[in-house]
Amino acid sequence: MERDRAELLRLVGQERQAHLAYDADLLVSSQADGFLSIDKGQVTASSPAESRKMFAGYFGAVRFVAWDDLAPPRIMISDDGTLATVIVEKFVHVTARADPAQQSKRRFAWMETWRKEGGAWRMVALASTDAPWTGPPG
Repeated sequence: MERDRAELLRLVGQERQAHLAYDADLLVSSQADGFLSIDKGQVTASSPAESRKMFAGYFGAVRFVAWDDLAPPRIMISDDGTLATVIVEKFVHVTARADPAQQSKRRFAWMETWRKEGGAWRMVALASTDAPWTGPPG
């Protein structure tokens, strides 16, 4: 279990690395085919190629000022070691590339579902929520 926990922490760290490097390929590299996103009252299935295209567009439009944990990720692994849930809380501050005066500061919380396939963890679903940032300026 500890090796699985360490690998899931590494994958969560890879998500941060991908955002700060604007690397859509790295971000979707651990997504399973048929990945499900739950956001804004909708469930959307997408392939890694579709996710890559969406994130490439997003990364091309924003500049990250911050993409930081508000708490350590919470990791729960099934007794049989085949499923895991990771809960994340982030402070995200972006500016628009076209107009850096346009900025957004938001608090995000999401839950990732991971399945071990062929010995590797693959993200199969993500449920996300966000709200305006109400903390101190950052």
